[in-house]
Amino acid sequence: MKFLREKEKATPEEQAPNTIIGVGSSLRGTLMVEGTLRVEGEFDGDLLNCDRLEIGPHGCVRVDVQVRDAHIEGQMQGSLQAEGRVFLMTGARMHGDLTCRRVVIEDGVHFTGRCIMVEEGEPLPTTPPAEGMEATHTDDLEVASGYRRDSS
Repeated sequence: MKFLREKEKATPEEQAPNTIIGVGSSLRGTLMVEGTLRVEGEFDGDLLNCDRLEIGPHGCVRVDVQVRDAHIEGQMQGSLQAEGRVFLMTGARMHGDLTCRRVVIEDGVHFTGRCIMVEEGEPLPTTPPAEGMEATHTDDLEVASGYRRDSS
């Protein structure tokens, strides 16, 4: 496990998010972002293709996501997988499992969940179903009466 002794400088690409959900904004649904997403408002849904996730001090995010890096100052609920580094800054509230190669947790962070550290070069593990739960396949689902089932 690697501990960072001094703050690393952010690269220019990390300093300029190309998608922002501002304070007072609320978004629910699926969002596809190429590059960096910064959340200062609320986001609840699915996040696809995002390289870097930033949650500002007023941000509140409910999502299971896989990113390259994450910088969390606000609230996050859900699982987070990061290929690189995760920063949990003072005042952050993380509720969920964290899987990453490197993590920085500052004093004053509230973290509830599991943290799985993965060695450099190893693939990130796939998340198994919750204990006692089995994966559901669409073939196992039944259509309620009154609805037609399209056969494709």
